[in-house]
Amino acid sequence: MQSFPILGVQARLLLKISRTPRTGWAIKRSNKCCSVARQMEYGYVWIDTCCIDKESSSGLSEAINSMFAWYQEAEVCYAYLADVPRVRFEESRWFTRGWTLQELIAPREVIFYDGNWKKLGDKASLGTRISQCTRIPESILSGEKALDTFSTAQRMSWATERQTRRVEDRAYC
Repeated sequence: MQSFPILGVQARLLLKISRTPRTGWAIKRSNKCCSVARQMEYGYVWIDTCCIDKESSSGLSEAINSMFAWYQEAEVCYAYLADVPRVRFEESRWFTRGWTLQELIAPREVIFYDGNWKKLGDKASLGTRISQCTRIPESILSGEKALDTFSTAQRMSWATERQTRRVEDRAYC
């Protein structure tokens, strides 16, 4: 029965989305993500913007503190690069956003899709290109080396160029 609170969060979010001018892209993106998951024979997806209750400070706090572990336990993470192919893969805004750092390094597998939901590859096959634009060693992206084999200073350096909307969010990147 634990899914009911999540469904409640989704219902509130969908109600908010339906009242905003940006309705189209959010719903299309969520639907396409579900379609991709179905094609890969997954029975469900977890979409952070739909599943985190930002109106509940305790729910938000729990989510913020748990997200890295959630991504780490995920079978696969889909990275939707809305601005590609308009810009080169390496120039995607996704690689500069603060919250996407954990989406990149925590999961075993990350599959990248462009703005048309065309599969670009996964973090293993795109490792060299990702490493060049993020300065994250390929050995982390491939899973060859564990995160804890790098110093805190090295790990923090991967976040220095990333941006967040709120200043306080930088602490979580």
